[in-house]
Amino acid sequence: MVEKSTIHLGFSFDKGYLSPFYVLLASIFNHNKEHSIGIHAIATGISDADKSSLDTYVKSNGGDISFYSIDPSLVEGFALPDHEGAHLTIATYYRLFFADLVPESVKKIIYIDIDTVVVGDLLPLYQTDNGDNPIAAVPDDWMPIRPELGITETGEYFNAGVTLIDIDLWKKKNVKERVVEVVYKHPERIKNFADQDALNMVLVGNWYKLDPKYNLTGIHCPNTTDRKILDSFLKDKVIIHFSGPKPWNILTECTHVYGYKWFQYQSLSPMRSNLKYLDIRFSPHFAKKLLYNKLLNFYLKTPMLGSVKRAILGHRP
Repeated sequence: MVEKSTIHLGFSFDKGYLSPFYVLLASIFNHNKEHSIGIHAIATGISDADKSSLDTYVKSNGGDISFYSIDPSLVEGFALPDHEGAHLTIATYYRLFFADLVPESVKKIIYIDIDTVVVGDLLPLYQTDNGDNPIAAVPDDWMPIRPELGITETGEYFNAGVTLIDIDLWKKKNVKERVVEVVYKHPERIKNFADQDALNMVLVGNWYKLDPKYNLTGIHCPNTTDRKILDSFLKDKVIIHFSGPKPWNILTECTHVYGYKWFQYQSLSPMRSNLKYLDIRFSPHFAKKLLYNKLLNFYLKTPMLGSVKRAILGHRP
């Protein structure tokens, strides 16, 4: 009997993302049945019952899950984005601590944001050689030059939503300590993307570039709504990342062409709640914009309204 390969995965999230986490797990197990999956979760606000249910689900799929906790004082005062539509919580910084928490036997870990689904085999990514780089990641192709972070060329900024972390190199190069220093000393430089900006500032020229198939944001996808084309495009892809508005958020429109894939994996998840996580900040401007967009979408999707409008306008005295 061939021994299964073990893949270690890291996730950090809070109670509000429990349902999307189940959807992500469902997608992982659906495409990686031939591997043994080790889940390392830094989860805040979830109950012992939640942990027990997660443990049962992971083990039923041949995996294993370990839970870790973070002392809140370690991230006290860390900068978070405050712009409209910002959805990051303090949990985004927890990824910095995996190297200190996982067992010594774990030499590398794939960190994956919760707003993703896995659509392929994770083993090739896990077996990637980072060289002398603490992490491997996909370039954020839409990001402009960021001189305040020391990035003066396009293509040199990475998206931290999917990162392959070499534990030994991470520790050897003091990545966590250097990022924390940036967070405290230069909060104004990282106010847009928090720990992602800080990681980019610290690791300029010291990260390995991955193929976009491992972190498929909207900019990398076909500009079409044809399901046959979209499904065909995914044949050699591995991770879809909903880095903008989330598929499960009832108050915002997810513009990612693969939003439908999230709901496919939701149907495989044991937690199929239709309750949506509200990851926006309310303001009069947001409420006005939301109402306008909803009414516009309703109008566009209801042809009869257009006919009524034309009939009324056509009979004006």
